[in-house]
Amino acid sequence: MHRRAALLATTSALLAPRAWSQTPTTRLVVPYPPGGPLDIVARLLAERTKDSLGSVVVENRPGAGGNLGANAVAKAAPDGQTLVMGAVATHAINPWLYAKIPYDAVRDFTDVRDMVRAYWLLLARGDPGRTYNAASGKAVSIREVIEGFLVRATRPIEVRQVAERVRPIDLPLLMGDASRLRALTGWAPTISFRQSLEDVLDDWRRRV
Repeated sequence: MHRRAALLATTSALLAPRAWSQTPTTRLVVPYPPGGPLDIVARLLAERTKDSLGSVVVENRPGAGGNLGANAVAKAAPDGQTLVMGAVATHAINPWLYAKIPYDAVRDFTDVRDMVRAYWLLLARGDPGRTYNAASGKAVSIREVIEGFLVRATRPIEVRQVAERVRPIDLPLLMGDASRLRALTGWAPTISFRQSLEDVLDDWRRRV
């Protein structure tokens, strides 16, 4: 997808293009000058994730209340190698404060804080060598997915089941178990399935 993914912390955000590539160097853009709170957090993240992400370069791009840095990532190639440490200003205040900004804080970014928050907690508390699942713990059927899309469609759509093409599924139930992660860190997902469906629809509406 071409939408960027957003990780929102209390007052900061880590945002990135959604598709991933094999390029070894990751750019972590801080839209504020060096030495500030977000810059410090970005450099800690870069240090703690270098073993899994490879080379992580922190790049300060201050200006226009954070808009310059956020826009640089919004316009970056969707290869997963450019991230931005945003803030409440770049994604909540500035869209109302400025008459026009070069990016859309809602359209151009998608919240992925659940997964990155789990990753960060495991870096701090996880036991080396153990396997942890970051999952909602809920199974969603194909019917529920289709119905979710249908109720959000802007045009009438009829879905028909072709009986002769229906076959039993290989796995009757596929559901992630995050109990080990939850017991260790207290992690739980906060982004709803409904929000995920809306993000997918918004992305395809722009592309077609």
